[in-house]
Amino acid sequence: MEPNSAEPLKLRERIGFWRRSNVNGQAFVLTGPLLDEIDLETITSILHQCNFQSYAIREAAQTILQGGKLALSILIDISRPYLIGCFIKSDNLLDTTIDSRIPYSESHLQRLIPDENDYHEFYKKQWEFVAPVFKPSLQFRELPVKTILPFLSYEVLGEGSFGKVYKARLPVRHQSIIRDSADECISVAVKEVEEGYSYFYEQEKHILSLLRSLRSPNIVQFFTAYTFNRKLYFLFELASSNLKTFLACQRALPPWTDEAIFNALYGLSLALHDVHNYSFREDNLQLIGCHYDLKPDNILIKDGKFLLADFGLSRLKFHEEGSKSNFKFGTHDYLAPECQSMEDFQKNPIGRASDMWSFGCIILEIATYLLLGPDGVNQFAEQRTIRMAFLTIRMFHAGQGESNQKVIQWIQKLEDINQSRYGNQENIRGWLLELVRDMLNTSPTERPTASQASARIFYLLQKILYNSISELLSKLAAISGSTEILIERERFRLWGDVTNLNGPGPVDRYSGSWLQGKDAILHRGSIHSLLQGIQTELFEISQILDNQSPEVYNRPLYYKLSTMIDGLWDMQSHDIKQEMNTALESKLLTDLNLEAIEKADLGDNNGHRRLRMLAAMKEVMVAILDFPDRNKGLVKREELTIFYKKKQANASFIPGILKLENTRKALPVIIELLKYEDKYITRQQDLFKRVEDLVFLLGQPTTCKMLPILQCRNFAHLPQRQSLALIYEIPTLESGEDTEPNYLTLHSIMQNTDAREERPTLGALFKLAHTLAKAILDAQTAGWVHKNISSHNILFLQRPNESCRDIFKRPYLLGFSYSRENSDTVLTTGPQSSTQTDYQSLVYLNGSSTKGSHYRQEFDYYSLGLVLLEIGLWDTLSEIRNESEDGTPEQIQQLFRTKIPLLDSYMGELYKNAVLFCITSDFPKEEIDDTNLKAKIRDIFRKRVVNPLQRCLAINIEED
Repeated sequence: MEPNSAEPLKLRERIGFWRRSNVNGQAFVLTGPLLDEIDLETITSILHQCNFQSYAIREAAQTILQGGKLALSILIDISRPYLIGCFIKSDNLLDTTIDSRIPYSESHLQRLIPDENDYHEFYKKQWEFVAPVFKPSLQFRELPVKTILPFLSYEVLGEGSFGKVYKARLPVRHQSIIRDSADECISVAVKEVEEGYSYFYEQEKHILSLLRSLRSPNIVQFFTAYTFNRKLYFLFELASSNLKTFLACQRALPPWTDEAIFNALYGLSLALHDVHNYSFREDNLQLIGCHYDLKPDNILIKDGKFLLADFGLSRLKFHEEGSKSNFKFGTHDYLAPECQSMEDFQKNPIGRASDMWSFGCIILEIATYLLLGPDGVNQFAEQRTIRMAFLTIRMFHAGQGESNQKVIQWIQKLEDINQSRYGNQENIRGWLLELVRDMLNTSPTERPTASQASARIFYLLQKILYNSISELLSKLAAISGSTEILIERERFRLWGDVTNLNGPGPVDRYSGSWLQGKDAILHRGSIHSLLQGIQTELFEISQILDNQSPEVYNRPLYYKLSTMIDGLWDMQSHDIKQEMNTALESKLLTDLNLEAIEKADLGDNNGHRRLRMLAAMKEVMVAILDFPDRNKGLVKREELTIFYKKKQANASFIPGILKLENTRKALPVIIELLKYEDKYITRQQDLFKRVEDLVFLLGQPTTCKMLPILQCRNFAHLPQRQSLALIYEIPTLESGEDTEPNYLTLHSIMQNTDAREERPTLGALFKLAHTLAKAILDAQTAGWVHKNISSHNILFLQRPNESCRDIFKRPYLLGFSYSRENSDTVLTTGPQSSTQTDYQSLVYLNGSSTKGSHYRQEFDYYSLGLVLLEIGLWDTLSEIRNESEDGTPEQIQQLFRTKIPLLDSYMGELYKNAVLFCITSDFPKEEIDDTNLKAKIRDIFRKRVVNPLQRCLAINIEED
C-alpha cells in the first residue's frame, strides 16, 4: 500500500469535527463516533507515513486497531503520530491494550516518551479524549481532578441545605443510561452535595443503591454517583417538575384528569410502601425504612407519575432494629407532631408513622387542589401560618399530641364543598378526605400504614375507572342495541358488586383479598391493567360504532372486551364466581330476549355455553306459558301400540317396545305412567294440553344436554289404565350390542346391594349427589320445578356385563309427571302414592304454607335432602322410616335429625351439612312471582348444597 500523507490530516479534521465545549468552556472529544471511523486502512496509511518498517506495519496496525486508536488519535492531535511506536514497545508483553492505560500519569509518560515537551503535550491533551461515559452503576467513582466533564449546559433547578440540583445536558454518546435515543443529547438531573455533608451523601447513596434493585416505577431512578473536585454528585433521571410547582399551577388539561392524579397518588403510596417494607428476594434481604423528609418539594413529576425523591435523611434497617431514629434536621411544615417539641425544638424518636403523617399532609393539599385549585392551596397555607420573630411555619399540627384546629376546620370545609357539588352520587374526594383524617391522627399508632393507605387509594382509583367504564358501557348499549354489550355490561356490574366498586361505597369497601394480603399489590396491578384495557377498548368500540353500522361489527367487535372482563372474573374465588354466574343467569334470563341470548356471540367458555342452554330451556318455558298454541304440531299425539315386556303392577317405569303406525320400525323405550284422577276423565283436552307441554320440554335437545334426563319422544293415552304414558327413548346402544339394557332405579340398587364391595365407590356417590343437586338448580333457573324427586325416579341403564359401580356414571332423573313451571300462576296435582309422598316436605303436605299447599321450589330441596340421606347411609327411605312407622310428622323429623349426624363418619362434614340444610332449613317465604327472591333462594341452595357437594367430589379426586 502506498503511503498517504493526507491520512493524518484527515483524521485531525475528524477530531476537530467531534470536539465539543462543556459548560465551563473546556474542550472534549466525542471519542465513540471518532474511533468508529478509524479502520485498518487508515491506521496502515498513517504508519507508512510515520516511516515504520514495512515488516512491522501489519502487526503494529493490528495492535492499534485492537486497542490503540485512542492513543493514536491523541498523537495525531498533537502532530506526533510517529510516537505510537513508543507505546507499542513498552507493553511489557502484558495482555493489555494501549488505550486501557489512558489517562497516563506524567511519570509513566516520562518513561515512555524521551522528549519532555512531547510527553507534556500528550499528558495535557489526553484529558480531552477521556471525558467520562456515564452508565448505570452502583459502584462509587472518584474522578481525577483534571477530568473534563462532558456536560454541555447546567441549569439550577433547586437549592437545599446540602447543595444544589441541576438540569444537565449530556451528549448521547457519553452515556449508556438512556438507550436508543434519536437525539444528540439527553438531559439528566445532577445533585451536587457539598463536601461537609459527606455523611448524608454516603447514606443517600446506600439507600438509593438498595432501592434501585427494586426497580420501582415511582421512585426516582438513580443512575450513578461520583466525587469530583472535592464535591459529591448523584445522577438521576430528570423530572419535568415537582409537586410543589404542580400545586401552584392552574389545573392542567389532560393528562391530569382526576383519574391521572389518583393514579399518580397510588403509585406514590406504593413507593412509600417499598421504602417502609424493603424486600429484595434475590438476596433474601428484608429491611424496614423511613423517608423522614416527605414534602411536595421531594416528590417529582414525570410522564404522569409522582416520583419519590431525596433520600438524604432516609434510613433502612433490619427488622430487629425497628424503624425509629432520632429526628435530625428541619422544621418544615410537613413534619409529624412527634418529630420535635414546639417549645424547645428538642428532637424526638420517630418512625414510619411519621412518614404517614407527612403523606397525609400532602394528600390534603392534593385534595384541596382537586376541589379549589392552586388558590385554595395558597389559602389553606395562609390559614395555618404562624409567624415568629425569626421563623414562619405552616404546620398541620399544634404541637406534640395536639391537632391544628385550622386544619380540622379546613377538612370539614372541603367535605362540605364536595357534598354540595357532588352529593352522595360521587364521594371519591370525600373518601380521600376520610383517609386524610385517619393519617393526621396525632397518635402515631392510630395512623394507617403505607400498605393500608395504598389499598384505600387504590380503591378510589378503581372507583373512578369503574364509574367511567360503566358509563361507557351504558352509552354503547344504547347506541348498538347489542345483546353482547348488554351481557358484558351486566357481567361488569356483577364484578363491581363483589368488589364493592358498584354503588355508594359500603363500610367494608377496603376489605378483600384484592386490596390487601400477601400478593395484593401484584393482584391490584393486574386489576388496574385490565380496567385500563377495558376503558381503552370501549373508546375504540365507540369510534367504530360512530363510523360504521353496528350490525357489521356485532360479532367480532366485543371479543376482546369479553376476554378482559373474563380476566376480572377469573381473579375471584371459585365460590364467588359461582355466585356471579348464578346472578348473571337470573338477571339475563329475566331481562333479555331469550332468542337473542341463544344467538349472541358469547365465546365458548363453560359459563357462556351454560347461559345459552339455560336461555333455550327458558324459551321453552315461555312458549308453554305465554303461547298455548305454539307447540301444537311439535308434539303430535297419535295412537301408539305398546308391547309390555313384563307386568309390574306398581312400577313407575315399564320397559317396552314402541311401534309407530305405518312402519315396522320398533324402538326400545321406557314408559313412565301418569295416572290421572277421575275428574280428568271428562276434561281430557286439559290433561292432554298439560302433557303436551311436558313432552315439548323434555323432548328438546337443549333440555337433554342441560339436564341428566332421557329424551321424551311422545306420549300415549291408556284409557283402560286411566293413565297417560310418557315415552322415553333409550340412548343408542354401543356398536355390536344387540341386547337391550336393563334399567335399575336407585331405590332398587340400594335394596339389592348390601355387601360393601358391591356398592358404588365414595367418589361415585359424591358424583351422583352433585349431579342431582346441580340438575335441580339448573331446572329451576330455567323456570321449572320437579315436584317428585325420590330414589324411585333416579334411573340407571345397565348394559350387559356392567356392574352397579359402572352404571353410576350415567344417572337419569325422571318422574316429571307432576312437574310444572316455576310460576305461582300454574298449579298441578302432586304425587299420590305413599312411596312418593314420603319424600314430600311436611310443610307442603300439611298445607301450612302461608299460601295453602302451593308448591315452592325449596320443597324440591327437601326431597333431594332425603335422597342424599339415602345415598349417604346407603339405605332406602322406607327402611330408615320403619323406626317411626305411623309416627307423627314431628317424630319423623326427629328421626331424620338423629340419622343425619351419622353422615359425618360415612360421607364427611361437608356432605352432612348439605343434607341437614336441605331437610331442616326454613327459607324466606316467597311473594307471588317474586323473581328476585326466588333467585336468592336458589343462590342459597347453590352455596349451601351444590358447591359443598362439588367440593366433596374435588377432595375425593385429590385423595385418589
